[in-house]
Amino acid sequence: MISALERKAATTCSRIVLRSLAALTAALACSCGGGGGGASGSGGLGGDPGGDPAGPDDVPSGENRPPIAQASADVTSGDAPLTVTFSSAGTADPEGGLASFLWDFGDASDPVAAEGATHTYAEPGRYIALLTVADLQGLSGTSEVIVQVETQECPSFAPGVSQGSVESSSIVEASGIVASRRWTGVLWVNNDSGDSARLFAMTAQGKHLGVYNVQGAAAYDWEDLSIGPGPEDGTDYLFAADIGDNARARGYVTVYRVPEPSVSAAQAPGTFTLSGTVRLDMSYPDGAWDAEALFVDPLSGDIFIVSKRSDGRSEVYRNPAPHAPGARAAMQVVATLALGTTALPGSTLVTAGDMSPQGSWVILRTYSHAFLWRRPSGGSVADAFATEVCRVPARSEPQGEAICFAADGSGYFTVSEGSHPPLYFFGRAVEP
Repeated sequence: MISALERKAATTCSRIVLRSLAALTAALACSCGGGGGGASGSGGLGGDPGGDPAGPDDVPSGENRPPIAQASADVTSGDAPLTVTFSSAGTADPEGGLASFLWDFGDASDPVAAEGATHTYAEPGRYIALLTVADLQGLSGTSEVIVQVETQECPSFAPGVSQGSVESSSIVEASGIVASRRWTGVLWVNNDSGDSARLFAMTAQGKHLGVYNVQGAAAYDWEDLSIGPGPEDGTDYLFAADIGDNARARGYVTVYRVPEPSVSAAQAPGTFTLSGTVRLDMSYPDGAWDAEALFVDPLSGDIFIVSKRSDGRSEVYRNPAPHAPGARAAMQVVATLALGTTALPGSTLVTAGDMSPQGSWVILRTYSHAFLWRRPSGGSVADAFATEVCRVPARSEPQGEAICFAADGSGYFTVSEGSHPPLYFFGRAVEP
């Protein structure tokens, strides 16, 4: 098995070779195209004076624009060995002339010259697959896909490090947090009971970005927040969990689903209104329960709620997708957790949960600990809870009730209730 240093060196070398091959392929394409060397000096290996005159696709030097590469993959995480099919669909050249496609898979294997490619990663690790495309004039463009290959062993995370403090003075009972998948560096937060039906946007350092009132929603006891798919393909939805029930008196609980709006980590703070809200009512099969943890499976769209019980017996309930408004859905128990035991030590109260963006991990927190379950390749969330639990780091927080994965799965955030609490990030530990 090669070491991480050897892999890094080999990868760097292969990428130098890759770019050299791209330039050479583009140059040969220009030479074979006849006469098109031009004044840029990046075209052929010397123009052919007797070649055909310049055609409409030949662009004078200085006006040619580089191609736009777009790389994608059918799967971006899973257990080793992991087979991934890569695609360059969407790649284009402004002048309409692409000469070459080259894939570097980031694991010291040989690059592949093809529009699409299938590759198997044999070893666990975080890989950056690089697509390089070149046009007929020698200009190139690149696009990357990050592939996380897991092992059956528990992942390791570094101790939590404060990224900053929550700036907004209106966030005093942070009870839910989730990372935007679409808008880089943006986190969404909600307050506990007593607040209105609103969400807050902030950066990964706690900088306030705005207040977002959820039109058509009511707030009885909002406890958690998630993000996931919904009825419209390509749209991310926020799921606000009105599921708190300390008195165990509610006949049903409610989750509000609303399309995630556009937001920038650089925007000035403001007050906005979220429209398109859909109310989803659901009931437990075994009576009323208090709950503070909700997450949405990014693969299936299923909604999961984890009950909060002082005796440590927490049930995991599933509301399968699709979710139709106006009908009260009956949830199903898919797993039972025994908090406060040897496997799940510490506090018996589950206060928050999330699922990784790739759908491969589930994380839950209590007031004292955090735990992670690994979803088997091709398995369900229920299958994940049937695997051995992994203990992951948690900071001592006054009243920690929020946890979420980073948008790229590189770690997770936690935050506590209180005025201007620190925002902690637990980054994935780098293998030696």
